[in-house]
Amino acid sequence: MIKTPLLLLGIFCLIIGASVSGGSALALGVAQGDARPGLGLAALCFFDILVIYSYVMLGLEVVGLGAISGRLQWLAALITSLLGIVFGIALVTAAIALLNVMIALFLAVPFGTIVYMALYGIFDTDASRTILGMIMTIKIAGVVMIILAAPTIFSNKGLVVLTATSLAFTFGLSFLHGFVPNPLVSIVDAIAAIIFGIVATIWMVLLLIGGVFSLVRFLRGLVPA
Repeated sequence: MIKTPLLLLGIFCLIIGASVSGGSALALGVAQGDARPGLGLAALCFFDILVIYSYVMLGLEVVGLGAISGRLQWLAALITSLLGIVFGIALVTAAIALLNVMIALFLAVPFGTIVYMALYGIFDTDASRTILGMIMTIKIAGVVMIILAAPTIFSNKGLVVLTATSLAFTFGLSFLHGFVPNPLVSIVDAIAAIIFGIVATIWMVLLLIGGVFSLVRFLRGLVPA
């Protein structure tokens, strides 16, 4: 038996988790016109939007709105994927550019290294790990609620992979922020953003392909037999 309120609450938890990562990235100044350390959180939020989209689409089917979502799925898939691909490319490009600048400064001993330390050498790892720990807790709570509400959702292997990847990325980013020396955290954060962004963009391309097929099926349905 599907427990709709619990299912909606689980999806809401995932939305909150993505909002926390996105808001934290903004607080670090990622969207202030130039790439800065903190892109890892922005990339994590980007990937989680894809996860939330997938849960919402399947959730609509579970609660009996599959007919409506089926008619609109092609439109939602095309809009989400196209915007996601554009954002993903921009994010990865910004992260690569930032990484190149940081590495070039860090290796340009001594003056470049001094500039690097002044601009990027201090990363608030305590705050980032606290935020990532909060995000992980919220995500796990959301996934548990969804499992309890509708276990059949996880028969979808693609959704299982997305969920596991999201949790792994959150844990991995927290681990990297705490593992490397503080002066190097900005560099590994940018590397993580590149990886997250590329993976999310690939998923967006797959979503785009699925949206195109859904559009074709929709158009065929409009043509009289």
